[in-house]
Amino acid sequence: MSTVLAVGICASCEAASLDPDAADFVARLNKAVTLLAGKSGKAAYSSCQSYVETLIDVDSIAERTAGPAWAKMTADQRDAYRAALEKRAVRNCVSENANNSGKPVGFLGMRESNGGRLLATLPHEQGNGPERTVVWRLPDAGAALDIRAVDVLIDGRSTVLTLRDEARNLLEGNNGDINALIAGIGR
Repeated sequence: MSTVLAVGICASCEAASLDPDAADFVARLNKAVTLLAGKSGKAAYSSCQSYVETLIDVDSIAERTAGPAWAKMTADQRDAYRAALEKRAVRNCVSENANNSGKPVGFLGMRESNGGRLLATLPHEQGNGPERTVVWRLPDAGAALDIRAVDVLIDGRSTVLTLRDEARNLLEGNNGDINALIAGIGR
C-alpha cells in the first residue's frame, strides 16, 4: 500500500503527479464546479444532474447501500432504487453548491486504501457556508478514463455507509418492504 502526498494545494493535478485517470477525474470535477457556479433553480438542478452522472458511480453505490435487499429486488425495483439515489444526490448537490464561487477545488493528496484510492480535496469556495473536506473514493489505479467515485466522504462521513444504515433502518421499520425502502431513500 503506497501513499501519495501533495505538498500544498494545487489547481493543476500534474503538479501532484496523479495517475492519468485520477487527474482526469479532478479535471472533470473542476469543470463541473465551474459550470455550476452562480446557477439556481432548474439550471442548478440540470448542472447537478450532469455532475452526478459524470462523477458518481450510482450503480456501485446502489448495490452497496441496499445490502442484502439488492439480491431480492426485481430489475424494476433496482432501476427505481438507482433513480431514487440519483435524484437524492442531485438534490444534495444543488443545496450543497448554492453559494459555489466557481473556483477550482484544491487538491490535497491521494493515498491507496483497501477499497480503492482516496483523493482528498479542499472544498470549493462557498460564499457563506462552512468549509468541508471532501474525500472521493475512486476505483483502483489502472481503471479506464472517465472513472467515477464509488463513495464520497464529507467531513469524514461516508455517504455509502450513511445510506446503508438508512436503508437498513427503512427495511427494518417497514417489515422488509423494498418499495418502502425505495420511497424512503428518495426523500
